[in-house]
Amino acid sequence: MGGLVVDIFVVYVIRALVRKWRQRGTSAWDLKEARIAEICHRPIALGCPVVELVYLYNVDDKNLARMESVQFLWDSSADDYVRNHPRESSLAIRVNPGKPEMSIVVDED
Repeated sequence: MGGLVVDIFVVYVIRALVRKWRQRGTSAWDLKEARIAEICHRPIALGCPVVELVYLYNVDDKNLARMESVQFLWDSSADDYVRNHPRESSLAIRVNPGKPEMSIVVDED
């Protein structure tokens, strides 16, 4: 059992570092509001719990969609995130002004 907890923690740390790496430099991107189209917590056999969400946003009258995965250490935290971000609710995102098809959910916003 102890090995499984270590595996979850290691996968969580790796996913968190990758997500932070992807977020670098995005604080200068435009802050926009998106709408959550789909959100789900899919428990997985190995690794850390992940919530997958699809969000929709509009830039210059162009409708865009993106999918993002958010990692958690515990299933209960992933469930709380899904409960606090229901389908059709709004979500703060950062959008690359030069490439509006590039966007990211930034937790601090």
